[in-house]
Amino acid sequence: MEAKELLDSLDVGVLAMAPDWTIAEWSAAAARITALPADRVLGQSIWIAFPAAKGTELERVFGDVLADGRPRTFLAPAGAPEAPGTVLETRVTRGVGDHLAVAFRPVHEELAPESRAAQLLSALEAERRLYLQLFGSLPTPALVLTPDGQILDTNSEGAKLLGGTDAAALRGRALAEWAPASQQGMLAAALRHAVTRRQDVALSVEFAGEPAREVRAVVVNVDPVRAAPKLLFLALDVSREMLLQQRLLQADRLSQLGALVSGVAHELNNPLAAIAAFGEALALDPHQADLEESAEVIRSEAMRAGRIVQTLLDFARQRPRIQTA
Repeated sequence: MEAKELLDSLDVGVLAMAPDWTIAEWSAAAARITALPADRVLGQSIWIAFPAAKGTELERVFGDVLADGRPRTFLAPAGAPEAPGTVLETRVTRGVGDHLAVAFRPVHEELAPESRAAQLLSALEAERRLYLQLFGSLPTPALVLTPDGQILDTNSEGAKLLGGTDAAALRGRALAEWAPASQQGMLAAALRHAVTRRQDVALSVEFAGEPAREVRAVVVNVDPVRAAPKLLFLALDVSREMLLQQRLLQADRLSQLGALVSGVAHELNNPLAAIAAFGEALALDPHQADLEESAEVIRSEAMRAGRIVQTLLDFARQRPRIQTA
């Protein structure tokens, strides 16, 4: 029996983690226990499979085994949204080339209900369910990020903001993928600073086939006591509000322009009327017959200028022009 067939025949989930913390092997039992098929996790960061475990005992144990080579066994929640309530007994050993072999099996049901461990795990599971319910029911987009911008989790509104419907497909990706190049440096700095202090961020979110969305967000560290902080990115899509502001500003500018044009037009109307009247009088004067043609030109041009002024007035009053022959 080949090694892969042997691994898949076991009831214990087995994964191999490369030195860069990506998953190199994922057994059939691992897929069954975590509800994550191999094609979703192979080649991906270990935190794609266990996003809630980053910064917890699991990460510390991985580091310790890599450092001293001593195998370790521990009990902890799976930390995978696809396996709610699952508690795993996990054994980690170091292999060739600093690869880690991780074997795990669910043990929650094997604990006696009256045991202290079972009580603690039940309380932990209740807290986890409450968190998921609150997080999922938030009416605004919410993402959980690492300080370098990697998406650990998102609610349904957060997935919609990024143009997706499946939160699992977004895990492990960088939020900067949706930011324009001109804002990526600003976003990275804001996330770094959010580890120690709340940050307010203004960001454009872009994805194929849709206009850019203007977002205002608050970023806070919700796990400041751990070595690997988790940042909560609470966002508000203000695209419609900004569009309304732009339209109001444009309307105000048009109103000011209309008032200016109206004033200028009224000032021009009086002298143009006088010029037209004098031109007409000059054309009718029998003593100025030689100027009749010039007088008609004066009157005609004054009338044309008057029509131009009337056009400006129509614009200022926002009324349609009346076409005349």
